[in-house]
Amino acid sequence: MTLAIAAVVLSIAVPSFNNLVQNERLTTQANDLIAAISLARSEAAKRGRTTTICAGTAGAGCTGGTAWESGWIVLDNNNNVIKIWDALEGTNTIRSTYNLGRIQYDFRGYLTPSIAGTLTICDDRGASSARAVNISGAGQVRMATDINGNDIVEGVNDGDGDGNADEVTCP
Repeated sequence: MTLAIAAVVLSIAVPSFNNLVQNERLTTQANDLIAAISLARSEAAKRGRTTTICAGTAGAGCTGGTAWESGWIVLDNNNNVIKIWDALEGTNTIRSTYNLGRIQYDFRGYLTPSIAGTLTICDDRGASSARAVNISGAGQVRMATDINGNDIVEGVNDGDGDGNADEVTCP
């Protein structure tokens, strides 16, 4: 009897714990990305020079791709590394809108060019569990939220032309 009760409790608790771990991993990864973008912006203003954050690694530099899960780096205007973030753990992915393989801030801390975009972080549960980081045209960064109440966060872009930000998608 005790063994049966323990089995029932575990069958309820383990999936909930796994969801908690996955949610925390996504949130941590989104916060790391926000910290990196914020660092690039503040370093540009502090140094009075352009800084870049891009998908890439210390050895390879900027990869030019829109898949950020292999890691990202912040560079100064001479391509000197300011800080490196390692690849994501597990099978999580980070994809960008409008081919944001590189984000640059000018000496004033403004995005250059001024193109808003979204970096979406996904795990195997898909868009309903995704986290997203929105970057405004001015270069401000914030965590995306679910605007319309359907449990999927929205990016900053209106790709379908309906006047509303589009929901994020996962690969």
